[in-house]
Amino acid sequence: VKNVMSLAPGASMPMTFTFAGTNQASSQNYAIQFTVEYTSGGTKVNTFKQYAGVNISNPKKDKEEEGEDDKNKSKPKIIVSKYVCDPLIVMAGEEFDLNLSLMNTHKDKGVKNIKMFLTLAEETSSETEKSGNIFTPVNSSNTYYFDAIPPKGTVDKELRLYVVPNAQPKTYTLTVNFEYEDAEGNEYTAQELLGINVEQVTELNMDEFAMPETVEQYMPVTVSFSYYNTGKVALNNVMFKVEGDVDCSQRSTYVGNMDPGASDYYEVTFTPNTIGEVPVSIVATYEDASGETIEQRRDYVLNVTEPMMPEGEEDGAEPPQNGLTMKNIIIGIGVIVILGMGLFLFIRGQKKDPDGFAESMDFDDEDEELEDDDEDDDDKEGMPL
Repeated sequence: VKNVMSLAPGASMPMTFTFAGTNQASSQNYAIQFTVEYTSGGTKVNTFKQYAGVNISNPKKDKEEEGEDDKNKSKPKIIVSKYVCDPLIVMAGEEFDLNLSLMNTHKDKGVKNIKMFLTLAEETSSETEKSGNIFTPVNSSNTYYFDAIPPKGTVDKELRLYVVPNAQPKTYTLTVNFEYEDAEGNEYTAQELLGINVEQVTELNMDEFAMPETVEQYMPVTVSFSYYNTGKVALNNVMFKVEGDVDCSQRSTYVGNMDPGASDYYEVTFTPNTIGEVPVSIVATYEDASGETIEQRRDYVLNVTEPMMPEGEEDGAEPPQNGLTMKNIIIGIGVIVILGMGLFLFIRGQKKDPDGFAESMDFDDEDEELEDDDEDDDDKEGMPL
């Protein structure tokens, strides 16, 4: 077990392991599994497995298996001493190179008339697809022929294979079968197992959606769209989030897992805070079958302007700071005039009738008394002296 505290994006770290074959190991190629466990952007543990082929030679064990110590009676054996996949992780629906090194482990006997063919050692997840249908040779048959391999000799073979598009993501065990003869014409068979990592392409498609180029500050913006899993494998831990200098009541929306062919709808509303060019991004993240996190982004730049002024404050006119307007001034002058007239009449009434003016402000009665006085004067003018 080796521990690595952190690994930066794009960085690599060499690992060295030392093994020793036990005395019970036969002379053949052994597939050693390396398991990597790691976390990325959270606490969930992701796991990745890769195989490496190791050739072990143990003549003593070989003689025990043959039941004969005479070296002339032991049989020659062909193994895959080394194999390399290019690329290391094979994508479904694509081609890859498989480079093999074949070795005759016998130190005295050569082999000839060598036939090699490939088979898949397990069924696929689909009931209709039988073993052997995952990998298909490109521009070649599934059978390869070699004239001879001398004692302790090797021969290299490069294969070009194609992975069917609907292959499920996992490590497949590819069986390499051998049929060959020794110098005396004795026929032998052998099998070697190879681990091939296959990964399925994941696809999350989002509909196009409109984002306004210009928006007022503090004006809510709503975006909505449908999204689909158009790949052939499930998408795990699907999540949408909003990034940028905006207010958003729900920045992250967790969807969960999406089966192939599934679809859903997403809607979010946010409000820009600052004026000017404001970058805003709608980000979708999910995990593929191998646990790798994949991110899809839609990046935009909003042109945020100042809020519109209320009616009557256009043309850049600033609202009065003290609250005084010409209308308010006129109303105030009118009130002062009315109060002044009332005060004047009150003082005048106090001088004429101090006792009754305060109790009655009936100007009609005063007018009637004046009219009566005028009539009395007229009567007096008509009477004889």
